[in-house]
Amino acid sequence: MIGVVTTQAPDPRMLIRQGDARPLAADRNLACTLALAAGALNTVGFYKIGIYSSHMTGAVSTLADRLALGDWAGAMVCLGLVTSFVAGAAASTLLANEGQRRGLAGIHALSIMAEAVLLAGLAAADAWVPQLWGGLGFVLGMSALMGLQNAVVTRISNARIRTTHVTGMVTDIGIELGNLLDIALRRRRRAEAAVNRQQIRCPCVGSNRCAHQPIEGFYNRVLAESGFVG
Repeated sequence: MIGVVTTQAPDPRMLIRQGDARPLAADRNLACTLALAAGALNTVGFYKIGIYSSHMTGAVSTLADRLALGDWAGAMVCLGLVTSFVAGAAASTLLANEGQRRGLAGIHALSIMAEAVLLAGLAAADAWVPQLWGGLGFVLGMSALMGLQNAVVTRISNARIRTTHVTGMVTDIGIELGNLLDIALRRRRRAEAAVNRQQIRCPCVGSNRCAHQPIEGFYNRVLAESGFVG
């Protein structure tokens, strides 16, 4: 018996549809794919010269620290990382805006393709000149590409996807956990309120029943004596 192996084709909407028009599966596939790429690039940058290419919070904090210590060379490295990241995001935005003005539905796919081509060129340049600026040129180039990638996924998903912004992702997880806890607490409060209402209602009904039993018995006797009730 011959088994048939089937593979699921990539969702063509992953880099085309934007905002609320995007299905959840497209967001999930895009997030997993680009987060995997971002993690790999960050690792390469760290092993190259000990710097994460997309860690902008750390770069800004280190920039302030280097300035306070008078380490101007270290401060310029951090400033270069931030500047490269911003430049990549700005370039992605310019490309996306121009593509939308021209009616190109796949402009974000073209942006990711451009990132892949530039990354291949950067790897080739590093292989050809491995010690360009002590490896700093390679990391600055990767920082620009991470800025480009982040701008693409932020725009296409209405900021629902973040491929390198772990702080934002952890914040989103905390928000959703808080919402789930709030729903659970509200359900528990409603259940307790229902029990309390039942506990209050039962004595009232019982008291009302006892109070009306003599009156009911009186009317029954009157009707029986009058011959209305056999």
